[in-house]
Amino acid sequence: ESKIHFREIDFDKPWWQVYGWTKFKNIAILLTVIGESGFLTALPLILTYLIKNPEINNYLIVLVIAFLFTILFLFGYFMSTVWECIISNNIVHAANTYFLKVDPIYHTTKNSGQIISKIERATTAYLDFDIGLVFNILPNIIGILVGSLALFYYNLQLGLLGLVSSILILGVSVYLRVFNNVVFRDKVIKIEDQSKSLTVENLSQMIFIRSAFATVEQTTLSSELSKKSAAVRGTFWTTSSFTDMFLFFVQIAFALLVTYYISYLIKFSNLDLIDGIAALTTYLGGTSRVVGFGSNIKRLIEAEYKIRDLFLFIRTFGKQTFPVE
Repeated sequence: ESKIHFREIDFDKPWWQVYGWTKFKNIAILLTVIGESGFLTALPLILTYLIKNPEINNYLIVLVIAFLFTILFLFGYFMSTVWECIISNNIVHAANTYFLKVDPIYHTTKNSGQIISKIERATTAYLDFDIGLVFNILPNIIGILVGSLALFYYNLQLGLLGLVSSILILGVSVYLRVFNNVVFRDKVIKIEDQSKSLTVENLSQMIFIRSAFATVEQTTLSSELSKKSAAVRGTFWTTSSFTDMFLFFVQIAFALLVTYYISYLIKFSNLDLIDGIAALTTYLGGTSRVVGFGSNIKRLIEAEYKIRDLFLFIRTFGKQTFPVE
């Protein structure tokens, strides 16, 4: 705790300024994730090599490499988690400091619930952005690359088939997810702000006598807002479910196509059976989460939008003209 030091955040600068504080640490984390993802995806090829070359030294080398990658990944995950927590709490501290120092007159025209809602969303969004980029999107890309390279290693046409199919699924997944997110994100954020504002207002009314005759009005507002929130969120998740089903079908279709081509090569003795199974397993392992790639991109865009929303809100909220210690 004594080693944690918050830095000043300039909300007039881009929101990604915080990532420039520890460039080398960020690079180290990315390299550990890349290495671990590449090793796990290529594991079927490594095991195939061990089957064909069953010397004990080869097994020991692979075991040592696996141990080192495990240690590096755990270290990278630990460092990333700690850093994410520091960033998110730094944002909370900086935002609260700003709202405490800004001239009181600006608070009279703004809703307290809206302020709380935007701070909470932005701090969570920083965590979602980091985890989504480092531990979801990056391993996805590495898996697709290694899986496609495995197919290229055995056959050029097979590699092209695997690469093109992966790119097509990625493109469709990203397009549908981003389109769905753009349609609903403003509505979701607006409802979240309204819900938080209503909650704060309800708590405030409990203190005053006027709560006695405002109960019916507040209850009605709460009911209407809850219904609106259920409708928007329900529609959003329904469209997401249909998108998942469609992408899952497309992925199965391409997987069957790659499997058919591998079986064709094996049948005409252009590919060894063990190598064919290794290539297929590597491809399927590398592209297993390709359907979710669009969801990860959607979460990334959503997180960026929420962070930017806080920065824009602060820039246009007001200013400090009186000295505050």
